[in-house]
Amino acid sequence: MLHFENVSKSFLMKGRMMPIISNGTFTAHFEENFGLVVPKRGGKTTMQNLILGAEQPDTGKVYRYGKISWPVGGVGGIIPALTRSENCRFIAMIYGLDPDEVLAFTIDLGRIGRYMDMPV
Repeated sequence: MLHFENVSKSFLMKGRMMPIISNGTFTAHFEENFGLVVPKRGGKTTMQNLILGAEQPDTGKVYRYGKISWPVGGVGGIIPALTRSENCRFIAMIYGLDPDEVLAFTIDLGRIGRYMDMPV
């Protein structure tokens, strides 16, 4: 389970503090899918870093119960020129897993359909 409790995070940009997340509170259970859909510069990387623990919130608390795996938790190893399907197969091979099985699981879990065949 992942729980954000009144989490706020701001950064100094062009001489002023810009809020990225303000008093965010939510709970995501590991048996649920979880995604961020926001425009460019909307805080996706900041949210990911807060989830990973790579950054700490200015206020509030992030609770992590369980493990966050590398392919989900970080973007290292993702090759932007490849499609999502190709990247999925690539990461599966790094871990010595069957690329077809991992791709099928990812398609079922992510439910992003035709977007799997578009470049990252």
